[in-house]
Amino acid sequence: MTPPPAIEVRGLSKSYAGRTVLHDISMTAAAGSCTVLCGASGSGKSTLLRCLNGLEHWDAGTVRVAGLDIAALRTRPQRIGRAIGMVFQDFALFPHLSVLDNVALAPRRLLRIGRDEAEAAALGWLRRVGLGELTSRMPRALSGGQQQRVAIARALAMNPSVLLFDEPTSALDPEMVGEVLAVMRDLAGSGITIVTATHEMGFARACADQVVLLAAGRVCACCGPEAFFDGREAPEVAMFLSRVLRSGRQTAS
Repeated sequence: MTPPPAIEVRGLSKSYAGRTVLHDISMTAAAGSCTVLCGASGSGKSTLLRCLNGLEHWDAGTVRVAGLDIAALRTRPQRIGRAIGMVFQDFALFPHLSVLDNVALAPRRLLRIGRDEAEAAALGWLRRVGLGELTSRMPRALSGGQQQRVAIARALAMNPSVLLFDEPTSALDPEMVGEVLAVMRDLAGSGITIVTATHEMGFARACADQVVLLAAGRVCACCGPEAFFDGREAPEVAMFLSRVLRSGRQTAS
């Protein structure tokens, strides 16, 4: 028997002030797979991710993630937070907490884990992202790439089965992009279901099981990376890839 998908979106539509930002979106993602969402700014990638973890209301359609009916659980965000991790573009670390406390806080508050156990687990995740030596640092003392890796460790500390990334490298200086993508490459194929909005097409080519192209809130293409990068899946794909090549993001890895 085929296992159910980790993510299943059917007929998802959403409008802001009368403007449709997601139009009849349908997609699935298998457990343990890596899905890359791409498209121009304003195409609906971030809104889709925020629907997947219940941060946004929507007008029509269904969203199931990690076996959860997200609409039914929007009033119980703790239940969603136990299954779905989110890494934001702007890091969203608590500036008054140390690196270790940023990572250990959610397990202590949401999972009711004791301080010693939570901090030991947090140290393990920080070592996983290459920051085991910086546990006592404050976020302001870290580079952008280090802050984003702390944010990834914080999301992982809840042991989610699904991990969402919203443009995780777009706020970083070019020299820091590689260190974050290295962590993401390590996570891809680790058993966690990953969905990431990104313009880093080298990552998509190397790590994605499927690539979804959004344009004006619609799915223009949803296919494996080989079919996507040959540019023949849809006219919109060829146009998007030509823009990416001009920007230099095609070769990022």
